[in-house]
Amino acid sequence: MRCVLPLPPLSSGVLKTSLLFAAYGVVSISLTLINKSLALAYPHPWTTVLVQNSGALVCTATLLVCRVQALRPVRRSHVLPGFVNAIWMVMVIWSSLRALHYVPVPIYVVACNARPACTAILEFLVLGKTVPIDRAAALTIIVVGYVIATMSDFAWEGDGVGYAFLYTFLVGGLSVYEHAIMCKLKKEQTPIGLNLYRLVLSLPFLAVMIGVSGEASIAALPLLDGGGLLLIASSVLCLAIGVLMFELQLRASATSMQVFNTVAKFLTTMVSLVTHPADISLAAWTGYFLCVMGFLLYTFGVPRLRPRNKELLEFDRVFDSKGQDGR
Repeated sequence: MRCVLPLPPLSSGVLKTSLLFAAYGVVSISLTLINKSLALAYPHPWTTVLVQNSGALVCTATLLVCRVQALRPVRRSHVLPGFVNAIWMVMVIWSSLRALHYVPVPIYVVACNARPACTAILEFLVLGKTVPIDRAAALTIIVVGYVIATMSDFAWEGDGVGYAFLYTFLVGGLSVYEHAIMCKLKKEQTPIGLNLYRLVLSLPFLAVMIGVSGEASIAALPLLDGGGLLLIASSVLCLAIGVLMFELQLRASATSMQVFNTVAKFLTTMVSLVTHPADISLAAWTGYFLCVMGFLLYTFGVPRLRPRNKELLEFDRVFDSKGQDGR
């Protein structure tokens, strides 16, 4: 007779973490698909990011005025890390929009699947974390899959592959940087406060880039058609994903964040086959699934690192209990 071990109850902290991850996944999927539509209908990325950040700033100010969220006193020492974070995030969104303009969503996701690898490499260079040989082998599989997927089908312009790779590198580094900021400033500022820094400090940089790129003279904001609705929706989602990301930085490691990001991107691929169908070759799909396999080996092929957070330790204990049950 099969013995089933009783599962320990989830604490409120673990439940909140699970709900935050679920909300983050829904917002991430929605934002990627909306940005794909925006990139095709409105190919002015700097202006798009400016409108998104401005809309998110209005939403943030509303939450603060209504006292839904709290803001701690602003300190001079917060300005420089906040400015670096702002420029970094702008470049992440810009490279994402440029990649989505050229490549179909599944190929974009191939690049996204390499983010844990970039994060692991940067954690090794910045934090001194080593990469075991089995994980190095998994990273090799990811790279091989990336090359096959991006080089086997030339139905899209080659620039998109470069933008996708740039996005992969930037977002991997941003995850490490934001995790460090959140750990350093969590007692001095709230997550929505850090997100406010990022939004406010990004506006001057975006204004300069719009002028330099010439978008200021050619971009007519489509506020009264479908493009306008997409811009408004993306602004709200940008605020949501920013706050959720900072909240989760307190509860999960940078690599764990990439794990959930990659799961969300896989679901994004499935949904995009309906919302944004594309003609993708068998070789490209082969590369895609090689990347997924490499990611799974990288993530689950070795014992998981135990987080220091007490609630996450309990989350792991519950997960392990489910594994013993075989469910």
